[in-house]
Amino acid sequence: MTRLDPISPTQIEKEIQKELSAVSAAFTRAGLFNLIIFKQASQKNPVEASLNYLLGKRPARIIHIESGFSGPSRAHVSARCYPYRKDSEVCFQEIHIRNGADNIGRDPGFWSPLIIREIPVYIWWLEPLIPFPELFRKTDETADRFLIYSSYNEEPAENPLSIFRSLCAWGDRGYGTSFSDFSWHRILPLRIGTARLFDPVAERIMLTEIASLCLSGGSSSEALLYSFWLAARLGWEAREIETDGLSFRDSGRKTVKVRHEKKTPLENGYMIEFEIRDGKKLSLRSKKEGCVTLTRPDSECQTMRLPVPGPGEILLKEVDSLKADLLFYEAIKATGKLPNEAFA
Repeated sequence: MTRLDPISPTQIEKEIQKELSAVSAAFTRAGLFNLIIFKQASQKNPVEASLNYLLGKRPARIIHIESGFSGPSRAHVSARCYPYRKDSEVCFQEIHIRNGADNIGRDPGFWSPLIIREIPVYIWWLEPLIPFPELFRKTDETADRFLIYSSYNEEPAENPLSIFRSLCAWGDRGYGTSFSDFSWHRILPLRIGTARLFDPVAERIMLTEIASLCLSGGSSSEALLYSFWLAARLGWEAREIETDGLSFRDSGRKTVKVRHEKKTPLENGYMIEFEIRDGKKLSLRSKKEGCVTLTRPDSECQTMRLPVPGPGEILLKEVDSLKADLLFYEAIKATGKLPNEAFA
């Protein structure tokens, strides 16, 4: 690991090559993507666990930009490799920038020359999202994808609905870079389980007769994304925010109540219960191991394994594809239809 002070992009490139030579004598595969990570000093985050999951699977140049330091901005470089095949290794080229009081470290004019050209650029933002960061606009032409984690941003008490409505506004202004939310990926088991719950023809007709549903477990962001995914799929219109959830109006103009209880990690288990207008109930319940039980009226329970993906799995999926998730955009667009007076 080499420390650079003062920091210089040209010197950083030289030191990266030295670090690679020091840690690997084998052929190293070329980087497949750039990952720029914005984070705050002294805040717990999922970065290291995610990168450890990625190490050995994909080569990359990773630029860590950590803010919250006094004095001038500083940087150090490092490299770590993992055997890939005979006589070859997969390596991370890592540049660690400590952004100081001069704010040079996070300036795109400084770190953008460190990006390897002709390969995708992902910006993983683990800083406040309210107000919506101006840096997104400045880097719209540089980045191929912005990665956020709305559940993580709940910790500093940021309103998830404000985040999603900001994403709607971003798209409405015509910016080109797409967004992806780790929280959206985490509710994939809930979406699959719900689709399976109503898959039999006898249950499918109940989709138009849902009176209410209750989700127990998950963060507020995950609950909102799940609710608005369902709303977008079933043609529900968001009407108002209530103390314990949301109120929708279905395609037949009937009210549907959505409640969220017990904000706990999805990995620890969750339960979703649908109440149909004739009093029947359908539910899916997950245990810690990712085993989900589907319960329907007048039929035997069904079980399947639907584990909640971890941040490393999600990050790997993101860097392997630049395809935008249209279902995610449908869900956040549905949040934008919530009346302003209800949002206030």
